[in-house]
Amino acid sequence: MKDGETVKKTIFIILLLSIGLALAQGSHPKYYQPRRIVNMPNAGLLPDRCWMGQVRLGEGGTLVTYVGLGLWGRLQAGASYGAHGVLGRGKATAYPRPHVQVKVRPVCESLKWPAIVIGYDDQGIGSWSDSIKRYAIKSPGAFLVASKNWTTIGGNLGLHAGFNYSFETEDQPGFNVYFGLDKNLGGMFAVSIEYDSGINDNNTKDGIYGTGKGYLNASVKWSVRPNFEVEFIMADILINDENAETFAREVRLTFVYPL
Repeated sequence: MKDGETVKKTIFIILLLSIGLALAQGSHPKYYQPRRIVNMPNAGLLPDRCWMGQVRLGEGGTLVTYVGLGLWGRLQAGASYGAHGVLGRGKATAYPRPHVQVKVRPVCESLKWPAIVIGYDDQGIGSWSDSIKRYAIKSPGAFLVASKNWTTIGGNLGLHAGFNYSFETEDQPGFNVYFGLDKNLGGMFAVSIEYDSGINDNNTKDGIYGTGKGYLNASVKWSVRPNFEVEFIMADILINDENAETFAREVRLTFVYPL
């Protein structure tokens, strides 16, 4: 069997098992705070002794799986792995290695001050380039982010701002800034919007990646049940990708269970 077909079948089986587990009997009534704005990390963490499974279906048949664990309400750690071209008829190309995600919250949110999280996430989005060692959308790398939440009509309103340094620097230095917000719409729905400035991805000379507009991303999240979320993502709304004609449409499935 060809390597590409093996990758496709293996990850497709993982996807089916993940969806089956997410829809299995049993739930937990606790509210799980979001851990990202859309693509970029916020200051949200998994609760103590809770684990998360996640599957992202993206542009070009990309499929990425995540597993994470929350401890003490101050730490979240996890790993991810995936491939490009899993869905569709083209050849599937596995990512070069698994990636890791770590978030630590040294400052908790108070009435006056935001929560502050430092962390590391080397999982990028889309296809991987061996020649310049980067993803189509660079990984966050090392980051520091602050988040502040307020109770409003319809539910929580969160504002987020951060900076990061991606270690995918073959083409450009890695420093970057981003910000965004999320808003609950009742108990089942939430919307999020973020602007990733993309100043570490604005080299218009390469003819492949960012053009200097930055990445505007938005999502609508549906909490199908307390421990299972379906998120519809509209990525690169400004069409920063030089070769794109429209924004990307993606789906993220997330389930969280207490241990």
